[in-house]
Amino acid sequence: MITKVDDGQRSWLFPESFQLLLDQQLPTGRWEQYASGADSIINTLASLLALTKHQRQPSIGGCPSIASELDLRICNARRELSQMLQLWDVKSTRNVAFEIIVPALLEYLGEESITFSFPGYDVLQTLRSAKLGGFDHKVLYKNEASSVLHSLEAFVGKLDFDRVTHHKVQGSMMASPSSTAAYLMNVTEWAYDAEEYLRNAVQTCQGDKPGGVPSAFPTSIFEMAWVLSTLLLAGYTGKSLGETNVSIIANFLEHALKKGNGVVGFAPGFVPDADDTAKAQLALSLLGHESRFATQLVARFACGTHFQTYPGERNPSVSANCNVLMALLHSPDPNPYRIPISNATKFVCDAWDQSADRDKWNLSDNYVYMLQGQAFVRLLACWDKGYLKQLPALLVQERVPLALIQILHRTLQSQHSDGSFGALSCESTAYAVLTLTSISSLPWFDALQPDITSAIESGQQFLANREMDWHGPSYLWIEKVVYSMPALCQAYCIAARYNHQSPGIWTESVRDLLPVASTKLIKLQRFFSSLPIFKTHPFRQRLLLLSQLEASLFAVRMRRARSVIFPSTEKAEQEYLDYIPFITTSCNYLGTPVSTELLSELMLLSLLNYQADEYMESVVGMRFGHELQGIRESIVRLCRRNTQPVNGGKRGREPDLNSLLEDEKALNNSAIDVELVFKRFIAYIINHTKVLESSESLRRQLESELRIFMLAHVQQIEDNKRRSYRQSDAVETTSDLGRTYFEWVRGTSADHTSCPYSFVFWACLISKSGQNCFANVKAMYLAQDLSRHLATMCRQYNDYGSVARDRTEGNLNSIDFEEFQTDCVPKGSPRASEDADVQKNEDDGPSTGAEETTRKKDRLLWIAEYERQCLELSLERLANECSKETMDAIQFFVRVTDLYGQIYVARDIGVRTH
Repeated sequence: MITKVDDGQRSWLFPESFQLLLDQQLPTGRWEQYASGADSIINTLASLLALTKHQRQPSIGGCPSIASELDLRICNARRELSQMLQLWDVKSTRNVAFEIIVPALLEYLGEESITFSFPGYDVLQTLRSAKLGGFDHKVLYKNEASSVLHSLEAFVGKLDFDRVTHHKVQGSMMASPSSTAAYLMNVTEWAYDAEEYLRNAVQTCQGDKPGGVPSAFPTSIFEMAWVLSTLLLAGYTGKSLGETNVSIIANFLEHALKKGNGVVGFAPGFVPDADDTAKAQLALSLLGHESRFATQLVARFACGTHFQTYPGERNPSVSANCNVLMALLHSPDPNPYRIPISNATKFVCDAWDQSADRDKWNLSDNYVYMLQGQAFVRLLACWDKGYLKQLPALLVQERVPLALIQILHRTLQSQHSDGSFGALSCESTAYAVLTLTSISSLPWFDALQPDITSAIESGQQFLANREMDWHGPSYLWIEKVVYSMPALCQAYCIAARYNHQSPGIWTESVRDLLPVASTKLIKLQRFFSSLPIFKTHPFRQRLLLLSQLEASLFAVRMRRARSVIFPSTEKAEQEYLDYIPFITTSCNYLGTPVSTELLSELMLLSLLNYQADEYMESVVGMRFGHELQGIRESIVRLCRRNTQPVNGGKRGREPDLNSLLEDEKALNNSAIDVELVFKRFIAYIINHTKVLESSESLRRQLESELRIFMLAHVQQIEDNKRRSYRQSDAVETTSDLGRTYFEWVRGTSADHTSCPYSFVFWACLISKSGQNCFANVKAMYLAQDLSRHLATMCRQYNDYGSVARDRTEGNLNSIDFEEFQTDCVPKGSPRASEDADVQKNEDDGPSTGAEETTRKKDRLLWIAEYERQCLELSLERLANECSKETMDAIQFFVRVTDLYGQIYVARDIGVRTH
């Protein structure tokens, strides 16, 4: 869009670039999408603007197209843009500065009488305000450079371009052809150095077709620092790479760091950033150069809880913080940087726990896994050697190992049958191979070494077979549009192809962070592998081993929380800690994984539900069975009090678990203590932060289901007492309950399982702030139907496995209902032939009590399987009404609940109260 006047004649300065736009327009009317939908939107917006300017000024020389052709092209582009904008998920877009560039392009097109209306417009404007909030563009008139200089095309009409001339470096505005073009078009005195920069960019970067430019040029420090550090980390040395060439690059990087007072940008003279500074420092450290710049890295980019890539960035980068960690951890003595190392590590762990590991600079998850894995392994190595001993124990001994286990699993899980990982690209596969070689050096995965070695070798073979593709485009890197960097792709592929596993040398300090495979753990893994949910899984041994390692770390967390609400018993505690973490982590490995934060929440909820069940049976039932009406009234009163708005109409914040210990005296199970326990439990559920942030409909439903759950326990106590009374009269019947088995198992019994209220609590956890993940009446109805079938099925499985315990303790069981006593089965029913066989056997002689019990249990299992079919239908229908993200989380919840039922069928894991 640049025009220039020579000898009184105005002409387009780069007609070859406009011709490239014409050549690149797709038949549909849009322009290319490299890897994200936003690429095509941004390309088409900018190209459409260029077309309209050429159409409006046909008299300007150098235009290679006639007006009639432009009319059709513009019409097609407008139509395609309208369709793309309607479908654009603005919130998920990661392109650099899109939140200011796209609104600017829309404004410029509006000046050409081309306007668009789309659902994400308000979100886009909100992001724009957040990006520019507090930013005064007049700051650009001062001497201090800003990353905004890279996107001056977003400030046409708002900025006096004559007053930013002093920010040019070698004729460019922060190495951005588009930003420099905007400057050249809007400055009053022609900038020949800017023209020369643009001509150089077009000539240097044109490739097969003239006229094209990248979104950033040059990127010399970025390319050299990334390539060199990548190869050195993979085991190459200065000697093996060629000492003369390595020396030239090292001197270049060191000179740039000195000139920039310890910090650099992606090319000499441009705005420094933490990423390029850290990589340049890391490359020099790996070559054995004396580290002199780490202090400046911290001083310039440390930002409280993390490192910022650029000052004032809207959303921090996980990869940038990993790169800073690597640079600091490769210092001869990292102890002076203990606090920034701790802050960066905690930031990366927090992002990982919340599944916010998608990075702003690279599309591949494997890229973040690689950097995080390398940084955390290096952190443990430094800690093992005696450095950084003052880092928080929770961080080093729990959170870092937990993230490494999960990274290992997710990387292995992402491998395809041809050896590639992730997005079927060479570069993404190289990231994964480097991740595995780094993490495999840890001492906790000896039993998995055959699997890891096989994955690495097949990945390396994939790279060997595709060596010709190492130079090809791999659109993974994020700038204004997604781009490829052939030099980096080749470096990562070389590093991965020729990198070899090497066992680390670790002391007991690191070895003891995770448990060895004891006989007990091996038995537990063997038991789980026999359950239906795992039995046919092709990698069940690997899955269960990693689950057990992960569960051991979560068990530590659970021990800290076990006495916060309910008084615990050693016997019960052992049962909980054996199963809850293992069940939850193993189910998370069977599908799209939920975040560590959600895992931890569900484990704590499961712990509380186990404890609530035990407490109601062993304390309320045994000690206050004669005061059940008072217990009911207490539950209703406490639920009502905890759900009332507080603080001027606003709900209270989530109670800190430790703050719930209002009375530090030992609980002696008095009536006062029972009310205190109820109060703690209800307050934790109802006033949880995610519950308070969820929609009003979900909160009301949760409050109702929680009250029903607790009252169902009281009703169950009454039912058990009535059954025990009847048993004493040698009469075993449930007719006096006043309910059929269907009414009981779908009502009191299902409510008693905790599944219905837990399902709603889970919905609160996975819903976005102020929203309900079940967004319409169909989804809400199906979700409730699903939870009821799930609860019923789980209770029936539970009863199937706990018949003996229930009889010992006098608990009402499904098979105690009179419907299970009858032999009347309709002819032709699925059970008719089976019951005929049973009757024939009984005719041959009197049946034993064991045979009778077996027959009843078989019928119960048949009904449970019917409930499973209903559950599966509900899931199928619900998937049509909810997002994939929601359904992934719901499927996980269902797997966990189902697994508890499968375990009960195989083995009664309930805590005996007698």
